[in-house]
Amino acid sequence: MHDCKKIKQEYETLQKQAGDFLMQVNEIRAAEKAGKPLDREKFTQAKHLMKRLTTARVAFLEKLVYSVETIQKILGEKNIRGPVWPKSADNLHDTKDPDPDYQVSEVERTRPEQAVKMLEGMYSATAGWPGLDTKKWKAALERGVTPAIRACRELGIDPKRLIVFPWIKRSALAKFCGANVTKSPSPSPGSEHVHYGALLEAGVFPKLEEVYAEKGLDFINHRAGAMSSDNYLQMEPSVAKWLTQREEEVDGDICFSAVLLDTFHGYSVDATRHETDKEKRLVDGTSYLVQQMLLTQSQLQTKWEELHWWMSGDKYDSTGQHRFPSALYSIVDENECRFDDGYSAYAGSHYGSVVLPSEVL
Repeated sequence: MHDCKKIKQEYETLQKQAGDFLMQVNEIRAAEKAGKPLDREKFTQAKHLMKRLTTARVAFLEKLVYSVETIQKILGEKNIRGPVWPKSADNLHDTKDPDPDYQVSEVERTRPEQAVKMLEGMYSATAGWPGLDTKKWKAALERGVTPAIRACRELGIDPKRLIVFPWIKRSALAKFCGANVTKSPSPSPGSEHVHYGALLEAGVFPKLEEVYAEKGLDFINHRAGAMSSDNYLQMEPSVAKWLTQREEEVDGDICFSAVLLDTFHGYSVDATRHETDKEKRLVDGTSYLVQQMLLTQSQLQTKWEELHWWMSGDKYDSTGQHRFPSALYSIVDENECRFDDGYSAYAGSHYGSVVLPSEVL
């Protein structure tokens, strides 16, 4: 256990250093706007202070993480349902009352260590892949899930509603997919310029076909061939920034994240984005993570009479005209798990957007 008083003092020191850095940056910017020459001494001082701040922040965060054992104790074995997020008075986008016949299944989650082994098997040499570097999976779990638990507690949300899962970094999946993916015409940070839609199509969806075949279901991507460039599919900028930060936190090929599935049950994607834009501790779920969650937590989506998932962290245009009137969703429809798109303004009583709680320091 860490000394709470000492941690509080370190946090206050970090806040003061951040304030000093911001003041220096504002002075440099003000001088630049006034047309004054760059003060090299101040600029160098600001750079050094930023470096010290970054180092101090990493060290401070190390002291705040929960252990693997603590995380498992907090979450429990089975996910639970919970109340819907209260709609803001200024949110004019469409919502519907949640349909009680379409709820998240309260089932046992796949434990983190088991989920890691599942991923290792899927992407092993015997399966035709070069294998995953998962040696740091415990650090990835602690750093990825601790901020989600803290955010839930700050927001008055029971952490037992969280679904925790490992996912493969874009850089690793791009390397593994190799020639099987088309290079993106625009850079996608962290993925060696391979679009994340291409990574899903080449590296994740074939595995989901195997996962759902074991359940007697097909997995069908109804957006096949129309999701591997920015003209069709783009991650929301704030989500892309958050994702890149998570990928840079730990060594190895995998990260861990935690999602809330039913917090925005009945909300349209547009209505959800309005709320997450105001509440920075909630991040819109991108298909890059949500579809990977199904690799190890597929028991959460197995039949029609379950909550259908919007992925509000992505914007989509089925015509490839860069207009983005739509968003992607994931449902089980008859004999298939279906990946498709619909209008982001649409609110369905059996739909809800997946979000990722994340503490803001």
